[in-house]
Amino acid sequence: MADRYRTFAELATNERNEGTEAVWLGGRATALRDAIGACLRAAGFDAEPNTRLPGSDRANICNRTLSGEGAQLELPPSLRRRLASEAESLQAFCEAVRKALLSMAAT
Repeated sequence: MADRYRTFAELATNERNEGTEAVWLGGRATALRDAIGACLRAAGFDAEPNTRLPGSDRANICNRTLSGEGAQLELPPSLRRRLASEAESLQAFCEAVRKALLSMAAT
């Protein structure tokens, strides 16, 4: 699926960062990754680069695009539970990611 697009943003689950609500960001599309992180932080979410598993491998699903780049957002269980139970939080999260995607599409 990702191979049909110039770039791609993937949401993934992550059980390794339980106990935090931080979204771990990765992928080879560093400008997109950083824009998503900035928009999430501006919306009140914790977002940080995943330094342990940065998602930079070309074989990573988020990077199997026409450009060879994409962004990966890893959501921990606690944040997924919050987003599932709080419509306002889910809307804010989606709007933040959408804002980042649109800002990058304009460039």
